[in-house]
Amino acid sequence: MTDRADNTQSKQWPDHYRYVTDLDERGVHISCRRFIVVGETPHFYYVVSDSCHGYLQCLSDEARKKSIKRNRRRVSKDGRARHCYPDKRLALQSLVARQHHRIWHAKRSLSEATLAMAEAERMLEAGHIPGDGDHPCGQDEYIESLCWGGY
Repeated sequence: MTDRADNTQSKQWPDHYRYVTDLDERGVHISCRRFIVVGETPHFYYVVSDSCHGYLQCLSDEARKKSIKRNRRRVSKDGRARHCYPDKRLALQSLVARQHHRIWHAKRSLSEATLAMAEAERMLEAGHIPGDGDHPCGQDEYIESLCWGGY
């Protein structure tokens, strides 16, 4: 692996980016996180966060190498799904895909929880405590819309 810490002539590798969402009292924000390439193999880059890279500059060479190994992430050069991307447009597309996936999980979890809670409340009101087996809770529109073929 080619390592930036070992090179006296610092090789110019592309910075990588990842967009994330943050929530605070002002609302939701999209933030761009920068990653610095610290090593390379034929198929991967090794990156550390921008803040970690700044900290690494304060360390001795030996401590820097140990810290890089501890904090680096391996990122494919041409993989479809990566932790961070050399192009901000690809990084933003990744954020959109991750948010779609996050919404899908949240909808499924909310649907499942709503149905289970309603059924458990009905059972408590009726004084019926089910046995050890499964107890059906029904389906709603979202659960019905899921593709159940072949399962």
